[in-house]
Amino acid sequence: MQQATIQIVRRVETIQDKMERAIATILDLIRIGTPCCAAISGGKDSTVVALLMLEAIRRARELGLPDVPHLTTTSETGVENPAVTFHLHDFLEDIRRYSEQHQLNVSVHTVEPSLATQFVVTTCGRGTLIRTPQSSAKKKNGMGGRACSRYGDSSTVNSTRSCPLAMRRRSKDQSV
Repeated sequence: MQQATIQIVRRVETIQDKMERAIATILDLIRIGTPCCAAISGGKDSTVVALLMLEAIRRARELGLPDVPHLTTTSETGVENPAVTFHLHDFLEDIRRYSEQHQLNVSVHTVEPSLATQFVVTTCGRGTLIRTPQSSAKKKNGMGGRACSRYGDSSTVNSTRSCPLAMRRRSKDQSV
C-alpha cells in the first residue's frame, strides 16, 4: 500500500496584511459616507487605530471618495503620567500637521472635565477639594481656606449640594 502524504501549506498573515485588511475595512465605511472617529488615549492600541484611520482617510481622498468630516478625540484627565501626556500632545500635533499637509478633513478634539466633576472632588472630597498645605488658599487671617477658591468655581465645588454622591449620602443620612 502506498501512503499518500498531504502537505498543508498555510500562509502566515503578516502584520502588513493585517494593516491592509483594517484599512480596507475603514475605506468601506468611508465609501458609504460614514465619518470616522478615533478615541486616543496615548497608548499603543489607540495610536495604531488612529494611524490606520488616517491612512484610510488619505487613500479615500486619493480615490475621490466622499469627503465627510472625521475626528480624533482625547480626554485630558489630569491624572495621567506626564510622559504619556507629553507623548499624547505631540501625537495630536502630528495628526494636525499630517491632516493639513494631505488636506484631510480631520479635526482634533481634546476634552477637559471641569474641576467640579473630577474624581478627587466628587468622590474623595465628597463635593469639595481635599485640603492640603499645597492646595489651600490663604484666608485673611492667614489660615488655609478651600482649595477650590482659587479656581473660580467655588459655587459648584465648595458646596456638596451639587455633588450627586454627597446628595445621595445626605438623603440616606436624613432618612435614618
